[in-house]
Amino acid sequence: MTGSEVTITVVAAVFGLVATILTILTFFKNDKKDGKSDAKEMAEVKTDLTYIKDGIGELKTLVQAQSKEQNEMKLKVQKIEDRVESIESRINSIETHKKTKGGK
Repeated sequence: MTGSEVTITVVAAVFGLVATILTILTFFKNDKKDGKSDAKEMAEVKTDLTYIKDGIGELKTLVQAQSKEQNEMKLKVQKIEDRVESIESRINSIETHKKTKGGK
């Protein structure tokens, strides 16, 4: 091997080593960017989940309030039905009384 061949071989080896180092550095740089991107996406997902969780909490509150109102309405309807039954009973008793007394 001559001196120029050795020089070319050394230069080629140095270029290969530099290229390998640059490739490794680029890989790590992109990996850090991916990590930052993943962290940003995770933060967005957590924010969205918090928003959804708060919305579900509000819906639960509304459903509970409507359920309470519905139960109150059921009680009122039951009281009205009882009063109507009582009134019907009174009317029937008055009609029966009129018939036995000879009324119209």
